Amino acid sequence: MAAREMYELSGSGFEKSCDFIKSLPPDLFAELCQKSIEHLQCQNTGVDQTHLCQRFQAAGVDTNVDEVKNVINAVNYLFSTAAKHKLSTDALLNTVASHYKLPKQTLQVIRHVWNEEGNRLSEIECSRNLFPAAQNFSKQFKEMSAALENV
Repeated sequence: MAAREMYELSGSGFEKSCDFIKSLPPDLFAELCQKSIEHLQCQNTGVDQTHLCQRFQAAGVDTNVDEVKNVINAVNYLFSTAAKHKLSTDALLNTVASHYKLPKQTLQVIRHVWNEEGNRLSEIECSRNLFPAAQNFSKQFKEMSAALENV
């Protein structure tokens, strides 16, 4: 990731969420990542913060809904930023590993999730970026057509 993308991650609260992420067992972090990916791929309307909070608490993680919400947002931002910049798995992991010092098991979860879903998420992100441009083009085309009809 370039410096700009690192700045984007820092601004997202990812740094602040890393301590919490480090406290999660790998299976719960994997569940969080999968829910995040499903949300980013528009497969659900959002990640159920209360449910995840209860799952984390049942596993012995001391947390509350607000903290879980912040971590969900940070993980969403991590994956959406990686998709926006079409990062390879290695580029994503190198950045996260070098800047945030996450445990090996957490990095393995990120690797697995990104290997499985990264390309699809990047395509969706690209489509999201193209949609406003297509709408703008369509509007301009209609305006030009209307102007030509009046000539």
